Amino acid sequence: MGKLLIAYFSGTGNTAYVASLLGQRLSSSFEVVLREMTEVTEDDVGKADCLGLGFPVHAFNAPEVFYRWVKGLKNVRGKKVFAFSTSGEGLRQNDVPFSYLAALLKRKGAVLISARRYVMPYDIIFRVEEAMASTMVRYAGLLSAYQAAEIARMEEFAVPRNTLRRIVSFLFRIEWPYARFQGKRMKVDENGCSRCGLCASNCPVGNIRLEEGKVVFSRKCTMCMRCVMNCPRDCIRLFLLDSWRVNGSYDYRKLANGDYPFPCLSRKTKHAWLYYSYYRDLDELLGRY
Repeated sequence: MGKLLIAYFSGTGNTAYVASLLGQRLSSSFEVVLREMTEVTEDDVGKADCLGLGFPVHAFNAPEVFYRWVKGLKNVRGKKVFAFSTSGEGLRQNDVPFSYLAALLKRKGAVLISARRYVMPYDIIFRVEEAMASTMVRYAGLLSAYQAAEIARMEEFAVPRNTLRRIVSFLFRIEWPYARFQGKRMKVDENGCSRCGLCASNCPVGNIRLEEGKVVFSRKCTMCMRCVMNCPRDCIRLFLLDSWRVNGSYDYRKLANGDYPFPCLSRKTKHAWLYYSYYRDLDELLGRY
């Protein structure tokens, strides 16, 4: 049994949840090791026979910190690699990061064998209603089974390229410097904050720290929204984007197993235009499985 390393960057838990689904699906074929990207060592990568890479889509791109990490990867020449991403809406524009990742892996001599995007509940702009969130989580379970079978075939995977969409995604990389600009200007509600330190201890890039009883922000932010979503008192303020703040994590187990209609999606569904074509295409893909 070969060794599979699934390395991922996850802000609010969506990508981590999909990583766990894939790990479960592939555990009969591999010895699976799940690691957050920041915990992966060169030795982990070197010992892996197959490598999985997961990331959330931010403004039609992978987070800058994820791209930098992949660029620094060593010991991947000849390895089979699969990718998975999570996005808050179904727009095809969100698939573009796979083309950048595929090109980067090719330069490193790795072989891409699968790349699939999972639509998961939004962690910014608006909170997804529970019935629709349940549909997203349950479809993620179905897609993970499809991708696991795709991975097991170990065949090279071709990522479609669309020049116009690549240009749009490149322009939206303005989010990368903006995240650092905003990171320094984020604040907490001083009256509500308990100084519990959860935001500082949870920040995956070390943007937050406690100094003399005060919450201090710096310029490392990647806009993953982990601090905002998990603040127990909803005290973190997002500077110019504070109206997009979403607080309170999603209960994936409840959403996957709860008594919700499935699929909960029609053209009358709130924000249906963000999801309809994605699930139409996904139904067609799964129907061939």
